[in-house]
Amino acid sequence: MIPRFNDNNLRLRFLIRAALLLACCGFLGATLYYFHLRAMLVRDALDTSEIILLEVESIRQYVRDELRPAISGREPADTFIIEAMSSTYVSLSIMRRFGDKMPGYSFRRASLNPLNPENRADDFEEEMFSWFEEDPSRTIWRGIVERNGRLSFVTVVPDYMEKGCLRCHGDVNRAPAEIIRRYGTGGGYRFREGDLAGVDSVAIPVARAFARIRRNSMLVFVVIMAGAVLLLYLFNRLFNSLVIRRLVRVSRALDNGESGPQPGLDELDLLRRSVAVLSHYVQAARKGAGLLPNFIDSCRIGPPVLGGTFSWIHSGYDLKHGQEVTLKIGLEEILINPLYSACLRSEFRLFSGFRHPCVPAVREERHTLLILEPLPETDLGRWIESDSNTARNRKIIL
Repeated sequence: MIPRFNDNNLRLRFLIRAALLLACCGFLGATLYYFHLRAMLVRDALDTSEIILLEVESIRQYVRDELRPAISGREPADTFIIEAMSSTYVSLSIMRRFGDKMPGYSFRRASLNPLNPENRADDFEEEMFSWFEEDPSRTIWRGIVERNGRLSFVTVVPDYMEKGCLRCHGDVNRAPAEIIRRYGTGGGYRFREGDLAGVDSVAIPVARAFARIRRNSMLVFVVIMAGAVLLLYLFNRLFNSLVIRRLVRVSRALDNGESGPQPGLDELDLLRRSVAVLSHYVQAARKGAGLLPNFIDSCRIGPPVLGGTFSWIHSGYDLKHGQEVTLKIGLEEILINPLYSACLRSEFRLFSGFRHPCVPAVREERHTLLILEPLPETDLGRWIESDSNTARNRKIIL
């Protein structure tokens, strides 16, 4: 008894594996989408931070090159108007107003030795100060940092002391009176040209953008999984129609010995019929000589001698010539399949063109029946070891 095919188990395994595959594809797609958007956000933040830094540097350069000389030419030599002549004060004032209109955006010019205590470096800026001091060839640092409870993309560049800045930040005894009056003499002095005076940093908020990217990625994952569920449903219907039902019929045919032509057969139907017929032949072969003699034309079919994929070999008797013969009979039900039929025809041609003492000669070919001489009593192994195996016979077989 052949075990019955369990269609539920096969369908369940197929659906589980397909679901896992689609879930992995959905997760991979959502992850790639997330990192793609994240990379785009970082690239946009980098471009924006570079624009802001260039803008600040342009403001400071304008103050140094045009505004400060213009005021110095109209005022006494010891006059210093901080609101118009200090590049740091002017740039920070402009960027403070910019930050008021762009919440979350900020620009800082921090130092370990500032004139204005408000510009003293915090812990993060001190780390950046040390990082630039370790290697003067470093010109920029970028990263995502949590500052003031907000996640921001931060760009930091070093700011080295220039010769024109030493009037206010060099020898305290030569500093303008207005600078000393406003900020005192506690800090911001004793710099030399080329010293690392501070670090300039731009912070761009990215927390909301990251949250939006995560939501969009989750939405993409949900959409992919919804499509996967629909595909699983369609796969289930298709799999059930094209595979499960036919395999169930094959299983039942193996149990019941079902055979018989049906219209509209495809490969699976032909396989089912072929297996059923083969099962019938196997059962018949087990009964052997107990069966009543069968006839093909003038040949009586005897007990089976050997079974094959496309045909069986039986001992037989040619009533027309009164001789013992060997019959190679093709399984017609299996040979409905054109591929099997072509293989059998090729096998018949090999038998017809091959001559050897251990292989029975072909007497006649009738469609799917090959009438051979009786099987020789000597097999190939014994023939090779026998004395009759001459050089000529060796040449024939080789």
